[in-house]
Amino acid sequence: MIDEDFDTEFETRLRITLSEMIPKLAASTNALDDQLVHPADLVIPLQAKSSRRVRRLVVAVLAVAATVLGLTVIARRDADELSPADTSPVSNDRPPQWYELIRPSLPDRFSHVALTLATDSQLWFVAISPGDAKTLEIQLAAGGYSTEATTTVDVTGEWVETAQGWSVKTPAGLFVSVACDVGARGRDFAGPPNYCDMASTGAFGKAEIRAVVNALATSLTTSVFDQPVGTPQSETIDASAATALIAAAVPDQQLIGDTDWGQGGSDHIYDFAKDPARPDTSVRIVQGVYPPPPLTDQTAWALYDDAGALWVFGSGGVGIRISTTDPRPESMTRLDQLARDILKLSPAAPSENLPLTTVGQTTTTIAVTLPCETGNAARVHPEACLYVLAIGDFPSTVANRFKVAFEDLLAINGWTLVVDQVPEFPAAGTVIRIPPGWTEPLD
Repeated sequence: MIDEDFDTEFETRLRITLSEMIPKLAASTNALDDQLVHPADLVIPLQAKSSRRVRRLVVAVLAVAATVLGLTVIARRDADELSPADTSPVSNDRPPQWYELIRPSLPDRFSHVALTLATDSQLWFVAISPGDAKTLEIQLAAGGYSTEATTTVDVTGEWVETAQGWSVKTPAGLFVSVACDVGARGRDFAGPPNYCDMASTGAFGKAEIRAVVNALATSLTTSVFDQPVGTPQSETIDASAATALIAAAVPDQQLIGDTDWGQGGSDHIYDFAKDPARPDTSVRIVQGVYPPPPLTDQTAWALYDDAGALWVFGSGGVGIRISTTDPRPESMTRLDQLARDILKLSPAAPSENLPLTTVGQTTTTIAVTLPCETGNAARVHPEACLYVLAIGDFPSTVANRFKVAFEDLLAINGWTLVVDQVPEFPAAGTVIRIPPGWTEPLD
């Protein structure tokens, strides 16, 4: 049996413990600052002559109160610590709805995807395999169909084999098309070759493409168009600035194609060539790649029999693919730099003093303003600019128009004068350089 002296000592020690513990508990969290009671208010004052039963009851109440208070503070502290981790990352890192829709049907190697077109009846995607530059072009459509003859029919639907992939129309009306390419067109082929089927960098053949089509066709229905799944990311790189950079990197080629395959510039392709019938250099800029790949710090070219291709990535999920039918080391070095130069462009605004790669095996920097300005005949520019040749232009008329020396115009573009002729002078539509010191024409 606990005697009265022991009760008194236990009560005194408990009072001291509570007086020390409660302020420490209060200091461990900010959540309870307005709710904690003062130790003096919590400890019940006892009369010196209280009975033993009353003393024991008060001691028990004090012990329970201390326990409850401690557990409450700990619980609220833990809740505060967990709250940011449970909410912010989930909301910030949750994949887009369109990504969750399509990713389960794709092989692991096609690790990065972009939505490039979204309407009430069509969805287009680009799936990228960074290691070998292969790209899957994926199209979903409600009620779509192929204009080519049916190859085969099975339970999935009506199948059509294409030059670079497969398409199928399901009985429910969903059209699925998948093609694989690297963006290059070899010189020795009558049509676009199927580089994806070549084993030199890890083949992704027709059978594998058909498996992707089948996975999409059997896991999705036309109901994917009932609700919006997201929107493509709009273009963030100024098109005129990108065109000028490419033209400067391949001055012996002319622009033969400038196509936006997506919405709002989400999938922009620039084709340059010596022969207008077949691109030599293709530059593709894709926006909104998910998950955003790490910024490219080392480029790996995928080399084929007569072509090369690579992907590089910048901030904000921008992906740039460059394909060439000139896989010589000096060509790939120049185009590798071109990709990085494009990534340096300010979003949706031309940039001054851009690093440009010149023809040949050396790299220099040319300050440019993009494009050449007009309208102020009194304004002289100390930097070079880029001009698109018009029908009827000649080297002499261009030099006169911008009031630059004829010899300087030839030199900056790498042209030569042979018996009063400039044999390298390109056709209308080609982007050329205007040397520093040019004056703005009136129109």
